[in-house]
Amino acid sequence: MTTQRTTLHNALPILCAAYARKVGVNIVIGGQSAYTNGKTIVLPNIPESWDNFDALWGYLAHEAAHVRFTDWDMGFGTGLLKTMFNITEDCRIERAMIALYPGMAHTLNEVARYMSHAGHYAIPTEESHPAQILEAYCLYYLQCRYVGQHAITHEMEQTEKVFKAVFPHGVFVRLQAMFRRVPAMTSSQDAKNLAVAILAMLEDEARKEAENRVVNQPPQQSQKGDDDQDGDDQGDSQGQSQNGDDDQDGDDQGDSQSQSQKGDDDQDGDDQGDSQSQSQKGDDDQDGDDQGDSQSQSQ
Repeated sequence: MTTQRTTLHNALPILCAAYARKVGVNIVIGGQSAYTNGKTIVLPNIPESWDNFDALWGYLAHEAAHVRFTDWDMGFGTGLLKTMFNITEDCRIERAMIALYPGMAHTLNEVARYMSHAGHYAIPTEESHPAQILEAYCLYYLQCRYVGQHAITHEMEQTEKVFKAVFPHGVFVRLQAMFRRVPAMTSSQDAKNLAVAILAMLEDEARKEAENRVVNQPPQQSQKGDDDQDGDDQGDSQGQSQNGDDDQDGDDQGDSQSQSQKGDDDQDGDDQGDSQSQSQKGDDDQDGDDQGDSQSQSQ
């Protein structure tokens, strides 16, 4: 077994040069994951207990596809954008490699089967961070539906249920429509544009949801009186406006406290008010009051 493994490891640089169409790519075996920077490819150890070495070839094919098809001169972004770009770019380069070497569909599926067995494909829960749910669903869906890695069908189906439970239905529908752009991607920039569009769509849906919450929120009681609202009797009992309202009838209680020095031509006299004071100027339209005349005569 050791001799066979040594022979396979010695063949890796030759296969890598053929896959990547680039001579001089370094191959390093070790660690728990596979990655490349365009010049060196790192492959994980496959346990001797694993049934075959197809997963190792699949790892090599994937990283060599990055060397061959990824534009290493462009910016990949940071944070969630970089993660989403990695997902869309992985899908694009694997589809491109399978188009050149159809047999790679099997070895790439073997990578997915091995990673699922090793616990690398975790299924998020409804309590997981939304970004984690988004990343997992996009990865599993694109690899399963567009690359053909049916070994992770279970992970994809379970993650889709979680995605639907956490995200609004509109996000799910729009995301499915955006996935249809995958077959048309021909460059790393196309893959990044798709990642940017997905994040922009999420921001748009979040804005719509926030606006709907504001619209549906019950109105708060205004502290300032409404111009169209009737006066409050309690407020009127505490203080009276100094200026009389031409269209409002006199208030007996208010008139008992103070009288306007100038009579209102359109207002009838108040007997109770007249008993306290008389207007210095007679009202042309008002009949004289006998009781008032007995106390004081108008000049």
